[in-house]
Amino acid sequence: MSSETRKGFGCFGLILLLGLGLAAFAVLHHNYDIDNFNKGQQAYLQLDCAKAMSYYDKLDSWILFTYGDYSSIANREEMECIWLQGAVNQEQANDFTGAILSYNEFVSKHTASPLVELARAKVTSIVTGNEPAAYLNEEFCMQIDPLLTNDLLPQPDTNLPQIYFTCGQLYEKSGTYPFGSDYYEKFLSVFPNHPFAPEVNAALLRAVVARAKLGGGGSLPTPEQSGTTDDGSTVVIIRNESPESLRIVFSGAENRIEELEACSTCTTFTSSPSFCPGAGPVGRYILKPGQYFVVVESTSDKSISPWSGDWVLDGGIEYTNCFFIIKTYKFGN
Repeated sequence: MSSETRKGFGCFGLILLLGLGLAAFAVLHHNYDIDNFNKGQQAYLQLDCAKAMSYYDKLDSWILFTYGDYSSIANREEMECIWLQGAVNQEQANDFTGAILSYNEFVSKHTASPLVELARAKVTSIVTGNEPAAYLNEEFCMQIDPLLTNDLLPQPDTNLPQIYFTCGQLYEKSGTYPFGSDYYEKFLSVFPNHPFAPEVNAALLRAVVARAKLGGGGSLPTPEQSGTTDDGSTVVIIRNESPESLRIVFSGAENRIEELEACSTCTTFTSSPSFCPGAGPVGRYILKPGQYFVVVESTSDKSISPWSGDWVLDGGIEYTNCFFIIKTYKFGN
């Protein structure tokens, strides 16, 4: 065999050995990185961010990329872990509202994360382990719907009535009566037969009256007498000649909230009609005689200004009122 042939085989052997060595190095390094990745992910799932990062930071991304996108997964899980750890820190500092909202934001933005169930368990622990006053404030109240969407409120049939009621009270105390009314309405809509329903109904009446007394709505004079009653009772008849459903609140000698359905065939007016059309539904309410503050408002269109006024209702008298909606139009600037 010539020296050139031996030299050729020798070079080929060296190249082969070098290739095998690089392949072995790559496999060993890959196995080392996979081990670090698996250990980091175990720590991540336990929300041990420092430990997870200590393993993830050892990853050789260019080698892992040839076997799978482990590096980007590790980067994403590091960010998730840090985010959730921030919420845990808020919880440990007794900022329960901030923690719940952070958990909720995490779940909203990382719906497929394995840490979602951990976030859900954390919220459950806060809600079941503390009195509502520890986490309920106006900021929390504004996020109830997203929390429900993310299924983060534990035992909603048990906890949600108290949350709605408390939120209504918070806004009522701060003088934000429209928001207070909204939460009382949600309570009564979802839990009409709850033991707290009578108390919430009274709170709704109180908030509606307080809001009306701030002004800004239409004036509601005492309705005209339309007849007498044989038994000496006081009767108020209200005809709804509008396409909107109405809430009628009587506050005074007797406290009542009544609902009157919309008129399906009625329309709005551009000017006051000369007589009551008589096409809409009728509500007939027997009341104690006396002085009342009365509010009538639309429950189907909150943009319509309510009507309110002081009424003096005598015994043995029937009163009739007709409600319709007049739309005004502005031209120019």
